[in-house]
Amino acid sequence: MNRMKLYLILAITAILGATPAIGDEVAADQWTKETKVTLLNAAAIGGVLTYGFTIWDYGDRTMHAKNEGWFGKGTDEGGSDKIGHLYLNYVTTRGFANLARYWGYDEEGAARVGALSALAFTSVMEVGDSFSVYGFSYEDFLINIAGSGLGYLLARDEELADLIDLRLEYYPRTSPGSDVATNYDNLTYTLALKFSGFERLKETPLRYFELLGGFYTRDFGSENGKRVLFAGIGLNVSELLSPMPGSGFFNYVQLPYTYLPAKHKF
Repeated sequence: MNRMKLYLILAITAILGATPAIGDEVAADQWTKETKVTLLNAAAIGGVLTYGFTIWDYGDRTMHAKNEGWFGKGTDEGGSDKIGHLYLNYVTTRGFANLARYWGYDEEGAARVGALSALAFTSVMEVGDSFSVYGFSYEDFLINIAGSGLGYLLARDEELADLIDLRLEYYPRTSPGSDVATNYDNLTYTLALKFSGFERLKETPLRYFELLGGFYTRDFGSENGKRVLFAGIGLNVSELLSPMPGSGFFNYVQLPYTYLPAKHKF
C-alpha cells in the first residue's frame, strides 16, 4: 500500500472523530442529515481523486490489476498490510457512523451510512490505483469490505461493541523514518473480548480484564522475518479510565505492555 494512502485515511478518520467536538451549529440549521452525508462523501471522494491525479499519477496507465497475495512468505509484508486495510476500513466506518449518528441518524442508519461511505472512499482509491503504477488489488478490495462489515456490525449493535474491539498498537522498536504508518515492525493488531461487556461481570473486578488475540510481522523481507499470532489476557484500559473524557480512544488503540501474550511464530 502506498504510504500516502494510510496518511490520508488516518487524517480523515481523525477529522471525523473530532467533528462532533468542533460543532455543526450553522450547517444544522441549513442542511438535512442526508445532505450532510452527501456533501461529506463528495468532499472525501473528490479529495481522493484530486490527490490521486496530482500525486499518485492516476491516469498514467491503462486499467490493470496486481496480485499482491495474502499472508504468505513470498508477499511483501506477510499480511500486515492486509490487516492494516481491515483496521483502517473498520475505524473509518466507525468514524463515519459516529458522525452520522451525531447528525440525527438512528443506530442502524448511521451504521449503514458509515460502512457505505468508508467503502466508497476506499473503493474509489483502489479503482484509481488500477490506472496507476500500483494496480488494482483484489486482496485489498476484499479486505476493505471485511473491515467495513465489521465496523457496520459494531456500529449498529451497542451490546456487541461493548464486547469486541479491533485495535492498533504502535511501539517504536525500529526507527520509522518518514514511513510511520507502514513500518510494520512497529505495528501490532489486536482483537479484544472485553469482560466488561458481559452482564454478569459488569459490576465485578473482572470487568477490568479482557482476552486478546493478535497478529504482527517483524523483519519481514529479511532472512529473519517472521509472522506472529498470539493470544493472551490483558487490562481493559478504556474501562480502567472510564468515565474520564477520551477513555473510548482505547477501544481503537492498544497500549503496549498491558497484556501477557502466548505467541506462535510461522
